[in-house]
Amino acid sequence: MVTGVRHSYDRALTDVRTITADNNGHYARFESEICPLVLGLSRQLAAPVEARIRSVASRVGLRTAGTSCAANVTIIIADDGPAVILALRRKMPELFTGLSGFEIGRLKRESGPVWNWYSIDPKRRDGAPVEHISQIAFGPSDPPKPVSPHAYIASNVTLSRLTEPVRLDLALSFVVINSRAAAGLTLQQLADASAVLGLSMINPRRVGELRSESVLQVLSTSGDVRRRIAGATDFDIRYLSALYSGDSGYSSDQQAARLATAIERSNARLARPAEN
Repeated sequence: MVTGVRHSYDRALTDVRTITADNNGHYARFESEICPLVLGLSRQLAAPVEARIRSVASRVGLRTAGTSCAANVTIIIADDGPAVILALRRKMPELFTGLSGFEIGRLKRESGPVWNWYSIDPKRRDGAPVEHISQIAFGPSDPPKPVSPHAYIASNVTLSRLTEPVRLDLALSFVVINSRAAAGLTLQQLADASAVLGLSMINPRRVGELRSESVLQVLSTSGDVRRRIAGATDFDIRYLSALYSGDSGYSSDQQAARLATAIERSNARLARPAEN
C-alpha cells in the first residue's frame, strides 16, 4: 500500500515538473482578478468560452473581474500562430516586455499547435513592489556592471525558512491555438484547455509526456482521446487548485511537491472502493 502511494506521488510530481514552466525558481500565478478575452472566434462562440474560463477560474479559487474589465488572459484562435505573434510584436511590442531573446526566438521557431507567453510582475512576498536594478557595483572603486533585466531588490522583507522573500505574479498571459487543432473540439474542451494554459505557466511542448490525463491533450491528439476527455480532468483541477492555494512565496520545488501531494491525495480518494 505504501509502495502504491509513493508511486502515485512520484508520477504526479513528474507530471507537474514536466508541464510547468519554472521561472527563476518560482511557479508564477495570478494574484489579480481574472479577465479572459477570446479572439479569432465569432462573439457567439467566444462568449461561452470566456464564461467557461471564468467558471474554471472560480472553481480553483481565483477571483474574476466584471465584464467590462481589461483582459489579462488572452486566447487567440489563429490559422497561422507565428504570423499572429509577429504582427503583435510589430504593433504592440510592450506585450512581449520581459521575454529574453531566446524566448522570442522559440516563439518564432515553434510549430505549435500552441504558442504561449506570459508577463511576470515580481513582488515582495507581502505583495509590495520590488526595486528593479540595471547595474550593480561591488565596491566604491568598482565601476557599475550591468545585470540581468530580471534583477531586483526586495527591501524590508521578513525572512522565512519556509518561503521565498519574493514572489512572481502573473500579470498577463497569452495563448495562441492553431485553428486546425481547435477544429472539432467542443466549446467546453476548448475553454478548459485554454483555462489551464492561461491560468498557469504551462510548457505545451511537453504535454505529450504526461502520464496523467489532461484536457491539454485534446489539442494535440484526436479520436479516442477527444472522445474520452470531455473537459478539465481531475488532474487539471487539482493542479490549478493547489497552485492557487496557500502562500505564493514557495519555491518551484516546494510548489511542485505541494501540487503533487494534492493530486496524489485525489487519486487515492478516487481509487478507494465505496463503502456499502
